[in-house]
Amino acid sequence: MTTGRTIIGTIGNDTLIGTQFDDVIIGNGGNDVIRDLTGGNNSIEAGDGNDSISTGTGNDTIRAGAGNDVINDQGGNNNIDGGDGNDRITTGAGNDVINGGLGDDIINAGNGFNDISGGDGNDRITTGNGNDLIRGGLGDDGIASGAGNDRVFGGDGQDTVNAGTGADTVYGQLGDDFLFGEDGGDFLFGDDGADQITGGFGDDFMSGGFGDDTINTHSDAVVSSVPEKDTLFGGVGADVFNLQSNYTAGKQLPTSTGDQSYAILQDFNLGEGDTLNLIDPVGSYTFLQGDFDGDGVVSDTFITQFFTNGSILTQNLVAIVRNVTPLDLTTSGAVNQIV
Repeated sequence: MTTGRTIIGTIGNDTLIGTQFDDVIIGNGGNDVIRDLTGGNNSIEAGDGNDSISTGTGNDTIRAGAGNDVINDQGGNNNIDGGDGNDRITTGAGNDVINGGLGDDIINAGNGFNDISGGDGNDRITTGNGNDLIRGGLGDDGIASGAGNDRVFGGDGQDTVNAGTGADTVYGQLGDDFLFGEDGGDFLFGDDGADQITGGFGDDFMSGGFGDDTINTHSDAVVSSVPEKDTLFGGVGADVFNLQSNYTAGKQLPTSTGDQSYAILQDFNLGEGDTLNLIDPVGSYTFLQGDFDGDGVVSDTFITQFFTNGSILTQNLVAIVRNVTPLDLTTSGAVNQIV
């Protein structure tokens, strides 16, 4: 550590320039411009006002204070607090700790293992590659995590989460949330509220929680080269399960002569008004009674479909509905085939 300067502004609108060393910069009041781009591990207290703060690749600590602040950091392991106000925070590569604070913040974190809290307000949070921890907080947040095994907590409000590539774990928490798993074996929990949950490529675990939830498997025109086995829990409420075309016969591996991708509906509940939609069918379905877990109780429904693979007629498993017999399932009106 090389001690730099202590630079103190006034209550007015100051321009404060740091050195290449470890500076302490205090803006006090006013709409300040603070620049410390030449390196060093800096400590910056901007104070109240609409401040513009730019730092280099050192490990900086930044407290922006109240106001609509703009913070740009080029890299390093930073600790940043936006304070009250609608802040815009952008960081480069590094393991950052970022707190947006009160207000509608826009946070763009670079590659690294980031710990991000949006705080209260309708925040927009985007991260790069790395195993990030993201908390949206109170408000209707939009969160997009990059590649990596991320953990995301939406918080209170109607949040939209795009989990990105990786084995992500997402909790919508309170509110009517929209959760998208994208690529990777994800764990998606809607929690409280009428949530919309959509898996992507990979073996996804999707749970609606409390509320009338809609759970969607992904639909893609490109055949996946990796088989998918998704596990679906509706939870409490009248849930809708939409099984998209990635399970149907036309979307299996081109050389396959057996089952590749299917869904397991663990808690389909006719009494709660659950609905199963089989979307983009290419033929008729067969409902067979069987024993999924081998416990000797033959009470599960196996939904299959026949298709032609070259000159071979192949039976394809689409879904398994646990603890519901084919008779109960097909006579209840809870299953729909949608072209």
